[in-house]
Amino acid sequence: TIDYQKILNTTVDNFYSEKISGEGSMGVVYKAFDKTLNRYVALKVLKKEHISKENKLLERFKLEAMNVASLQHPNIINVFSVGYCNSLNYIAMEYVKGEKLSDLLYSKNLNINKSLNIIYKVAKALEYSHSVGIIHRDIKPANIMISEVNNEVKVVDFGLSKTILSGDTNISRYGDIIGTPIYLAPELWESSTNVSFKCDIYSLGVVLYECVTGSFPYKGDNNNTLYKSILLNNYIEAISINPDIPIELNNLINKMLKRESSFRINIEEVIFDLENILNN
Repeated sequence: TIDYQKILNTTVDNFYSEKISGEGSMGVVYKAFDKTLNRYVALKVLKKEHISKENKLLERFKLEAMNVASLQHPNIINVFSVGYCNSLNYIAMEYVKGEKLSDLLYSKNLNINKSLNIIYKVAKALEYSHSVGIIHRDIKPANIMISEVNNEVKVVDFGLSKTILSGDTNISRYGDIIGTPIYLAPELWESSTNVSFKCDIYSLGVVLYECVTGSFPYKGDNNNTLYKSILLNNYIEAISINPDIPIELNNLINKMLKRESSFRINIEEVIFDLENILNN
């Protein structure tokens, strides 16, 4: 295994890594300085130890780079390059100076209106990615950045993304569950092959619910009790936790969190409802 702390203050290709800014199941993300173009980047390095256990991880890592590089949207992170150096596979991406929604969530700075504006921009990003056949599959507060420069919202980490239009059937699951359990659409608990655009709607619905209530629609101390709560449909309406939520917003969240994906609204309807709520 590699000590990822030791990559700090070293150069990978032309990128000088200064600090670790995040870590996920697939990789470690560094704030790094691009010495060629004189700018900061987010340098995502694939965790090498996974490759021997799950040889499709490298394939998924490269797919992430291809998927995100193909996306051109103001609310989606830009990919600059992908490479291999010193036995490390990396993706160099736009560096966003700011904070994750997960850091902002439980601060006094996040009210209903600010939450709606953030979710609206994420929904616009998803509308675009879905239009070109890409499902994010891991929408959660840690994957939503708010830039401190202009409060721009950026969706990051397409590491679990799936390309619908090109098939993408050769890359199977790794680990027990693909995604983050509390934000995972119910159909994905049954099989990771049940992936559709509606999975992103559900995840975004959970994020919206969390933003306006500080809680979750289903309770569970672990994956088993959480799944049982979903199966038994022990759904807690957002308005019962926060009575200040407008009824239209409560209804939108309900529509996004329908247990059956066929009854769940699509991203265009989410945007339409959000615009109506924001404009009233």
